[in-house]
Amino acid sequence: MTTITEEDRKRLHHLRIDLGLTLQELGVQAWSLLLAKHRLPPLQEVRRPNARPVARRRRPK
Repeated sequence: MTTITEEDRKRLHHLRIDLGLTLQELGVQAWSLLLAKHRLPPLQEVRRPNARPVARRRRPK
């Protein structure tokens, strides 16, 4: 569990909406960047078998 400020939570929420990602996908990207910084391979994304599909919002051009 990570504790963040309400302002940071809102910024992350807007970022994931703008990118059309789930919080899980955004987190995998963040952890993978941290691992890459230390010359380690990225995380492998894991999907729960019962996960419902997420409607993707297209980014404005």
